[in-house]
Amino acid sequence: MAKKRSQNRQSRQTRRRAGKPPSSLAGKLVPYFLLGGVGVAIVAALFLITSGGGGGSAHPVGYEPPTLGAADAPVEFVMWEDFQCPFCKRFELETFPALAEKFVDSGEVKFVWRNFQRYGSESTDSGIASYCAGEQGKFWEYKDVVFQNQQGIQTGVFSEDNLRRFAIDLDLDIAAYESCFANNGGMYLEAMRADKDMAQSQGVNGTPAFFINGMLVSGAQPTTTFEAFISNALNDAR
Repeated sequence: MAKKRSQNRQSRQTRRRAGKPPSSLAGKLVPYFLLGGVGVAIVAALFLITSGGGGGSAHPVGYEPPTLGAADAPVEFVMWEDFQCPFCKRFELETFPALAEKFVDSGEVKFVWRNFQRYGSESTDSGIASYCAGEQGKFWEYKDVVFQNQQGIQTGVFSEDNLRRFAIDLDLDIAAYESCFANNGGMYLEAMRADKDMAQSQGVNGTPAFFINGMLVSGAQPTTTFEAFISNALNDAR
């Protein structure tokens, strides 16, 4: 029995080194159509890649990406998103709450936010605002409010006034928020540039994209798909 378990572990390690998805999920994903008037096909790209890769701009000294969950969780779920991305909104409103409820309190998954800025000034400003909320311990709450209010790309909904109103609604210290937004934007702009460079060096070319213990999953997949990958990663981590 011990010999069999050893062979299974060696088999999983061989698949990871070879860049192949685990056998329990290989070949099971098909294009997933997100319906919103016009069907858009999002195909899951599956391959192994190091989630700690670098290249390009360096992150500013002292910057750490926002995280949710136990620091020593066996599964790391990295989220590459843009606040104006419509499919990111779908993931955030329909899928992320269920994943967080199931896996954060259990200590099984740590979620990591990474910004893949794509859509212009409102993506930039909403990103900075979310980091400023994070300085007061409310990044994840602010992120939820931003996605709940998203109305498309460059519509004006993420104006500085509206972003400030979101901060007020969350009972942030507004003076501290405004100071951060005005003065710390440079640091967070640098962090966003470094995030995007990192993403591209790892093969990310669109949003949303996710790394689950190094496995890249592209697109706003169904909740059950993410649960399957997380469960598989948990089994591999045991």
